[in-house]
Formats: sequence, C-alpha cells, structure tokens
Amino acid sequence: MRIKLRIKLISKIIYISYINIFLVVTFILAMLFSFMVFSDQLPSVGKGDFRLIHAVIFVILTLPGRMAEFSPMSAIIATIVTLENMIRHHELIAMKAAGVTNKFIVNVFIKLSLCFVIVLFFIMEFFTPFLDQYANRIKAAAITKNKNLILEQHDFWAKEINTFINIKKIKPGHILEEIHIYEYNNERGLVSIIHAESSDIKNGKQLTLNNVTEKKFTESGIESNFYNKKTIEFTVPIFDEEFISIPIETASISGLLMHVNDLKKRGENYDYVLSIFWQKFSTPFTVMAMILLCLPFFIDRVPSRGELGHEIVLAVMGGTSLYFLKYMLSYVVLLLNINPFFLIMGPVLIILGLDFFLLKKLSQ
Repeated sequence: MRIKLRIKLISKIIYISYINIFLVVTFILAMLFSFMVFSDQLPSVGKGDFRLIHAVIFVILTLPGRMAEFSPMSAIIATIVTLENMIRHHELIAMKAAGVTNKFIVNVFIKLSLCFVIVLFFIMEFFTPFLDQYANRIKAAAITKNKNLILEQHDFWAKEINTFINIKKIKPGHILEEIHIYEYNNERGLVSIIHAESSDIKNGKQLTLNNVTEKKFTESGIESNFYNKKTIEFTVPIFDEEFISIPIETASISGLLMHVNDLKKRGENYDYVLSIFWQKFSTPFTVMAMILLCLPFFIDRVPSRGELGHEIVLAVMGGTSLYFLKYMLSYVVLLLNINPFFLIMGPVLIILGLDFFLLKKLSQ
C-alpha cells in the first residue's frame, strides 16, 4: 500500500512540476510574439471605428491560439528544465534509490504526453478557433465602412433597401452558413423568406445559395419552393471583403478538413488548406515527440555544475528551428506539389518512432 502511495506521489510531483513550467514557458513565448501581432494591428488603427482598444482585444483573444501554436517549442524547453531540476536536486537519484525504475519514469512521461495530445486537440478544435474567428469578426466589423453591415453577439446582418440578410456563421474561405433573407414591400409587409444552409459570395454582392427553402407570402396563401442552388445578386456590393475575410488559419482541425472536401467537390485547388490542416493536426503529436525526445539523454545523467542556460538555449534553438521548418515545408509543398502529409506529418512520425525505439532500450 505504501509503495503504491509513494508511486502516486512521485507521479504527481512530476506532473505538477512539468505542467507549471510548460504553462509559464508557453505564456512567455506567446506574449513575446503578441507584441509582433500588436504592431501588425497598429496600421489598422484609425480605419473606420477601429481603435487602439480593438487592437488590444484582438491580441488578447488570439493569445490562446498562439500558446497552442508554440506548444512544441514549450514542450522541449519544459522537459529539459523539469529533468534538469530533478537531476540538480538529486530527485532522480532519490527516486531510483527508492526502487523507481527508468521504465516507470518513461511511462509517467508517456502518459503526460498523451494527456497533452488529447487536451491540445480539444483546445485546437473547439476553443482557439472560436476566439480567433471572433477576434477577426470584431476587427472586421470595426473597420468596415459599410454601415448596412451589423455585427451582433453571434449574428451578422446586412441590408439593401427592403431586403434584410441574416447570417449565423461566417467560416474561413468566404463561406457563409445558415442564411436567412427577409424581403419586405414598401408598406413594410413581408413578401418572402429564404433560408439556405450555406452560400458562396462573389464580388461582395452575388450570393450562390445552397439547399434553399423559399416561402412567398401572397394573397392566395404561402408558396413554398426548394432549390439545390439559387443565385441572388444585389444592385451594389453590400459585403465588404474585410468583413468576411476570416483567415483560413483560424479554422478548427475538422473545419479545415471539411473545407478541403468542399474545394475538392468544386474542383478548386486545396493544397494550401491541406497544408494548414496537417500543420494543425501534427502540432499535438509534435508536442509528444518533443517531450519523449529528451528522456533518453537525461534520465541516466549524473548531476553536474554545468550551466542549465546552455541547454535551454539549445532547446530554444531546436524548438524555433522546428517551428519555422514546419512553415517552410508548407510552402515547399505548394511549390513542388508534394503531398503535405509526407513533408509535415512525416518528420513528426519519424521522430516519434525514434523516441519509442530509444525509450524501449532505456527501459530494458
């Protein structure tokens, strides 16, 4: 019983120590890059109703997304700092003296890395896309000069003469979803209601509606019609490009995959969107690869008086190189027309394979 309690305590100590360091490092890295994002927003200050406070809100709302983006770099730094602290304070020696094996320590970090994979997938699927897209909507609504466009808490409204358009969702790639169009006559009587599941937009004034239900109100009653596609064109552009140009990078992992499938159906090029998908999909696994990569080089190390700063610098350089390499490879994919899976996800799988090979030898 005491052994089990001791093992649980050791695991808890490692988990708490690692998570604390990881969160601090991730926050610091994200904040450093937030200054660059803030400086990018400054040229927009003064356009329309966009003010300095909007730029600050934009940076705050997009901060969690940057934290997820820099998580692989944070993972390698946090792993090195955690293990180095355990070595310097002779905690690893004390654990091994108490009967803790390398296999047990390896299993603790494997479980920890798996938890990070699950949590990161959840965050990148549901949390950060919502905040990133909402930040872009607020910015677009403030900048747009078209006063017929209105942003409410969840909806967009647009108006042309006696026609009112309600849009529930604007997704990356200029795709509108859940569209309701209300047409009135000059006496403010309701003439028709159109509901469409989705729509593409062209030139800011032409909507190509998909899966359309139209109800017309006449003196003889209500006429209902269904169309697979219906095109509506307004006399003047009512949708500003900036208002609907939500970057594709803000989409969720599943949203990117759905967008790839939509582009395939339309016969359009989807290479860039697919490369963004693999960049996001590979991030949680890259975190796992970075955590496990450090273990074989630290578990059996003897305490030394060497500077921890050197190892952190190497970790930062390695993490930064990995970060920029992923984005460079995404452009190589576009230039050479190579399947992005091989250039983006492939190296991560190779590192993971190497990790498990080294850890298996270490655990024997």
